[in-house]
Amino acid sequence: MPQSVARSPEFLGVAPDVDAILARLAERHSCRDFDNQPIDIATIEEIVADGTNAPSSCNQQNWHFVVVTDPALRKQAREISGGNHHFEFCSAIIYLCFLKGWTHDKFSVVQSVAGACYHMMLSAHLRGFATIWNAGIGDPRSVARMLSIPPLFEIQGALCVGRPAATAPAVKAPRRSVKEIWSHNVFKRPAHATYLAKPAPHYPFFRIHNTDNPFAEWRPDKWGWDRIGDFRGYSVWAKSPLAGVYRSRRQGDATARRRDARPLERPVRHDRGPEPVPPDQRAYPVVHVRARPVESRLAREAPSRRTAHAGGLSFEKHWPLNDQGGTTSRRPRSSQFYADWSHSGAP
Repeated sequence: MPQSVARSPEFLGVAPDVDAILARLAERHSCRDFDNQPIDIATIEEIVADGTNAPSSCNQQNWHFVVVTDPALRKQAREISGGNHHFEFCSAIIYLCFLKGWTHDKFSVVQSVAGACYHMMLSAHLRGFATIWNAGIGDPRSVARMLSIPPLFEIQGALCVGRPAATAPAVKAPRRSVKEIWSHNVFKRPAHATYLAKPAPHYPFFRIHNTDNPFAEWRPDKWGWDRIGDFRGYSVWAKSPLAGVYRSRRQGDATARRRDARPLERPVRHDRGPEPVPPDQRAYPVVHVRARPVESRLAREAPSRRTAHAGGLSFEKHWPLNDQGGTTSRRPRSSQFYADWSHSGAP
């Protein structure tokens, strides 16, 4: 944007079509199913250029974006990622990198790249394209070798851009009520929207990892049904969907302000297995995912079908099948729960 426009009185006022603009931006949703058709590289360059209008720490603009359109490299990127099939079938992967050694405090340079990435997503959306932003790119060293990215640059994630396939679900993952995620002059947040951790005076960020969280609270009875339902409603059932892999008609009900997880987290009666789910509540055949403490998961002597207990009752989660009829290759990773997988077909 030219500086003269940024300083003009018109720029400081409210745009006459602000509601229409914001409504159009709000329609953006992630897409994991692309049509594998090319987009002109000049258009991709314009999208990247739009991203650079985002703010950067100290205006250093220490970001770098590696655009990958070569089909062989996209396929290799998919293999490195460990399961992101959209890496292969999107039109372009934009790897998000930053120069290490500058504005690290408070993740300042990371915030800069994140702002640029979202600006690119909005640019692509307004141009009629679909996107998805992934932090899970696989081993960054393998990506760096594939693209000759020097060690001084960190690979933060990847943005996939393309046209949605005809089979792509046009679904925006549900958002929390704004009343849950903001407060005025003092911090307030509903208990069900605050996932539990063991009491501690401090929670050092770099001490917490997906696979090693010393503060994680594993007991479902401490979580309660409200938090378990909240976690499932936003994270498990409602991530950006992919037909045949993760999509559920329960999404709308699962994001209600007051959740009752019990109809879907059915108590297990050990004499006859889980209570059946009525046909009208079945989205498709399911895989039962039994949430268990990590120490139990790692203890190989533990029974393979042992379930976690909440208030004296066991519970099971439901997870969909993939297109080939087997379990999806991606486990739900969380600092709170691990899962053991066992296929069971429709209940």
